Amino acid sequence: IFQKDMVVARLGPGDCCGEMSLLLDKPCTASVVTDESVKVFVQALLYSSQAEIFKNLETGKIEGIANLVQLWKFPDAATIIKYKDEGLGLFFVDEGSVVVTKGSGLFRKGEEVATLKHGSLLGELSILSFSLSNADVTAKGPVTVFVMSRELFRNIAEGNRDFYAAINAIAQS
Repeated sequence: IFQKDMVVARLGPGDCCGEMSLLLDKPCTASVVTDESVKVFVQALLYSSQAEIFKNLETGKIEGIANLVQLWKFPDAATIIKYKDEGLGLFFVDEGSVVVTKGSGLFRKGEEVATLKHGSLLGELSILSFSLSNADVTAKGPVTVFVMSRELFRNIAEGNRDFYAAINAIAQS
């Protein structure tokens, strides 16, 4: 009650915090307060079923991943994943929603098979199977996604079978 808050560290772009709590599934030992609006990678996953994919990564890997994941923004109707393109990586929807369409072509509109929102994972099938994308994914309004490149995914998956198995389980569902 009588203790004054103490500043332990100041973090900036690319810095990592909270990884130990996430990895060890234990309560946080400190509070993190911001002076301004910030965007955090794990924020996109914490409140979704896909948060489990990072649960069994070795200590220290989360920070390395966070430094290599990119934040991409798309305007309304922008193509995020194109049918028959090589998979660029794993996409985690942070803000907005996307429409998944199958069967589109030169003279066909295609069928909308899903609308995905915050916390959803995209691109996992083409990454896992080393195949071309099997659907178009288009922004429905402005969309922000975190992108884990194909190379980063493969490096993580090679060193951590639990991570690979978690992504594979999502792909199978």
